[in-house]
Amino acid sequence: GTLYFGSMDGGVYAYHQGTFRQLPEVSSHRGKGVMVFQSRRGFLLAFSFGGGELSRWADGKWTPHFPTGNPLQGHEITVLWEDPQNYLWIGTRANGLWRDTPESGLVAVQDWKGQRIQEITGIAQDLEGHLWISSYRQGLWRSEGPPQPLTSLRPFAMPKASPRVVVLHPGLHGEMWM
Repeated sequence: GTLYFGSMDGGVYAYHQGTFRQLPEVSSHRGKGVMVFQSRRGFLLAFSFGGGELSRWADGKWTPHFPTGNPLQGHEITVLWEDPQNYLWIGTRANGLWRDTPESGLVAVQDWKGQRIQEITGIAQDLEGHLWISSYRQGLWRSEGPPQPLTSLRPFAMPKASPRVVVLHPGLHGEMWM
């Protein structure tokens, strides 16, 4: 397989069979740190720190993943995650959590009080199907069951812990590492 990674100079690189190559630069990511994400369906996405478009690699070039005027335009994306149903989840710094599905397109996700979780740092799902969201300022959130309905997202009590969760990662045995 091929390993893709972004760099702090705005570049996206591919490593395959002992060889590195740089993909063409994405103009909206120039001079910014770039993160990449490869979906289960095989497409490659790139986004940059400090804003910029979510870009998709297709046919040897980068194109905007969403149409112009979408609600994420100009907002800093902080994390991407794809669930087992192939829905793309998008966390942002100041524009909350979003889900992109073929059926409904881009939809804002709210918590059980109808608010948006801000400064999202991680998105994961445990073995029971609970959706976990980590936030730098608002701590840890968990759905009460599979991520349907999404309005079940509630704060998760973290004893003697700071509300700042920087990284969220599911373990092999169902635990969540943060």
